Amino acid sequence: MKKGKGKAAETPLPITLVLDECHHLTGAWANDVVALQQIFDVRCIVSLTATPPYEVDVKKWEKFQEICGNVDVEISVPELVQHQSLCPHQDFIYASHPSADEDILLTQLATERDNAVEEILAHADFDSLLEYNLDLFANADNDFLIQHTRSYIATLALCQLRSRDLTEKIEREHAHAPKHMPQFTVSHLETYLNYVFSQKSVPTTLRNTVSSMKEICIKKGVLDPNGVQLITPRQ
Repeated sequence: MKKGKGKAAETPLPITLVLDECHHLTGAWANDVVALQQIFDVRCIVSLTATPPYEVDVKKWEKFQEICGNVDVEISVPELVQHQSLCPHQDFIYASHPSADEDILLTQLATERDNAVEEILAHADFDSLLEYNLDLFANADNDFLIQHTRSYIATLALCQLRSRDLTEKIEREHAHAPKHMPQFTVSHLETYLNYVFSQKSVPTTLRNTVSSMKEICIKKGVLDPNGVQLITPRQ
């Protein structure tokens, strides 16, 4: 619970804001609440959530606390179960074989995926783009590496797959690289491509390379608004 900071505006009476599901108040919605505080005479805010956003970064947590304040009251799961307000449950998963039609579709999707992987890896400028990103990670600060750890690991795995020269470059220039290099899997390529396609700044000499890789993914049906989906199930 936190006292409001807003000034009395057109509303004649003080207001108490009750914010349910307040763990969402770490981004744009938090700004909306701040705007309400500035418009109305908010004297008190009651924030409710079953899942405090403990996993968010420092800036988002500070924004959350700026609105909601510290936790005043917390009810544990055992207390809720004892009070019969919450019932423990267990999910059951039933495995089944695909139907004949489903099997045909799955085979088709796997073929499209394999063709996309083969065509992307055979791209004439794939290694040039890979080396550019390897150098980018070599010169990155710790915050960037932490934010893009999975993409960095995927880049290392691809380098080991593609070129002994790139592997030796990692040994020379990447002190923070893991001692045991990961073995390449298709999931590494999915992660790497999603990272590459999300970058806003790409050298002019490599823009056509990125564009043509996107076209391959679209043509093979493995790129949609959610990103590259070589392993991730498509909707």
